[in-house]
Amino acid sequence: MKTVILIESDRDDANVFQEVFDQSRTIDCKLLVEDNAEETFQLLSNGVIEVDLIVLDMSQWKINSHSLLRKIKGDLQERCPYVLVMGESIAEFSVEKAHHEGADCYLVKPDSIAKYKELMCHLENCLVEKKEVPGYLNLIN
Repeated sequence: MKTVILIESDRDDANVFQEVFDQSRTIDCKLLVEDNAEETFQLLSNGVIEVDLIVLDMSQWKINSHSLLRKIKGDLQERCPYVLVMGESIAEFSVEKAHHEGADCYLVKPDSIAKYKELMCHLENCLVEKKEVPGYLNLIN
């Protein structure tokens, strides 16, 4: 079974992601939703949980998301093959910085249920067929 972890400090956004994930899922996959990024990093680094994909919201309240991204990619490379970050900014600096820090994909955070559903389709393709998120969505490309 594949495992996706969503690190999201905004409870409303996390609930929307969870709901759309549950409705859209067509593969054997579970979603862990965490709002404490630092605690989640400790669980990952200690091997308590293993994931196939991390979805990291870049506007965390309790920790600097860029620092967390560097830690994840630096310390957890073997246990975390793909990190997708979602940000509210499309500023070239934000995208470039996330890419430099190790993000595999940078998406503008969905602002509608339809866009969340499209994201879920691409996440499943990424997990099952190891396909990249399409270039028109991934601002890193």
